[in-house]
Amino acid sequence: MLPVRTLPRFLLRTCKRVDTKFPLGILNRTQLRKMSASAMAARLEGKTIVVTGASSGIGRATAVEFARTAPKNLKLILTARRLETLEEVAAQINKEVGDGVKVLPFKLDVSKPDEVKTFVERLPEEFREIDVLVNNAFVVPHPPGPLASLLRGI
Repeated sequence: MLPVRTLPRFLLRTCKRVDTKFPLGILNRTQLRKMSASAMAARLEGKTIVVTGASSGIGRATAVEFARTAPKNLKLILTARRLETLEEVAAQINKEVGDGVKVLPFKLDVSKPDEVKTFVERLPEEFREIDVLVNNAFVVPHPPGPLASLLRGI
């Protein structure tokens, strides 16, 4: 149980009242989690989010979690080098959360400056106003330096 005064301000604003079951303004973890999730969902509603490196690992998990958190009126642009895998992620999201989230799988290699420069212009019109960028893709340094040669040895 957490005292109300230790909550972040945005959560306090979402609380219209403290449940009377918990004396002295104390909330349990379940109430706190529900308030946090609903506050985040409200903040993400209507936003367009780009996740680079969304075909696997942290990028994939991030995209799925955004969709779970705000399953209404959200646009997700999933980018990576492997379009087939992005389409699988998009199908997983649509199956899990339904049609409230518009998912656009988009092939993008962030190591190619020309692709990055023209990225927004190549998007469909409804996805061009980007609100959030999760820059998760990893670029191997070029020309190859110590980090690249280290990675090749792995």
